Amino acid sequence: AENFRDKPMNKPDFRMMRYPIFTTWSYFFKHINQSIVLDYAKEINEHNYTISQLEIDDKWEVSYGDLDFDKTKFPDVSEMVNQIHNMNMRVTLWVHPFCNIDSFNFVDGTKNGYWVKDQYGLFPGFTSWWDGVPSVIIDTTNPTAVAYYTNKLNTLKQKYNIDSFKFDAGEAHWMPNNFKLHFNQSKPNDHSQNYVQIAHLQNYFVEARVGHRNQKYGIFYRILDRASDWTITDGLKSVITATLHFSLVG
Repeated sequence: AENFRDKPMNKPDFRMMRYPIFTTWSYFFKHINQSIVLDYAKEINEHNYTISQLEIDDKWEVSYGDLDFDKTKFPDVSEMVNQIHNMNMRVTLWVHPFCNIDSFNFVDGTKNGYWVKDQYGLFPGFTSWWDGVPSVIIDTTNPTAVAYYTNKLNTLKQKYNIDSFKFDAGEAHWMPNNFKLHFNQSKPNDHSQNYVQIAHLQNYFVEARVGHRNQKYGIFYRILDRASDWTITDGLKSVITATLHFSLVG
C-alpha cells in the first residue's frame, strides 16, 4: 500500500475535530463587512457556542485575486481580528487560486508569468469560475508563482494576524482549454496536488476541497456543498460515497 499512498505526516487539528467551524457564508453569503463579522462573533460568544474557528468567506476582497481586504468594508482589520481573538476564537480567511482581470494583481502577475498559460505557453490562459469571467489561475507548478502566492498569504497573516485559511477550488476542470503549465511534464492533477501542498504549509488547521495523493498532510478536506435532502446525487446520502471517493484519490 505504501507504494501508492504516503503515510500521514502529522495529526489533524483536534479543535477542528471537536468543534464546528462558523462561517459567514452560511448566514450572510457575500454580504459581509467589519460590523457584520464582529456582530456575528459576539452573537456566537454570547450564546456560549463551542467553536473551532470563525471563517470569513466570500467578498472580503474588492476584486477576486487582490488577496487584500476591501478597506471600505473592513476599515480596521487588525482591530476586528483582535476583538475576535479576545473572544477566544481563531480567525480564518477564504482564499482561492483565481485572479480576475479587474484585480490590481493581474497585470504584474502576467508580466511575471504567474498564471497558467494558453496552449502556446506565451499568454495567460483565460477561464471562468463561479465568481469571475475572464479570469486566470495561479500556476502551482511554477516556483516563482508559488512564492508570490505564499508571500501574499503570509502578508495577510502578519499584517492582520489572520490565523489560517480555507482553500477553495483547485480542481483541474477550472483550467482553460488546452492549457500549458510551467513545468512541462506536469499532469493536471499535479496542479491540484501542489495547491494542497501550499495549503498544508500555511498551518495545521486549514481546510481544502481538492487533493490527489495528498493524504499525508494532516489537514481537513471538505466535500462540495451538499443539498438539505436525502438524495444520493448531492444530498445527505451522498456524503458516504463522496467520502469514499476522497479516500480512493488520496
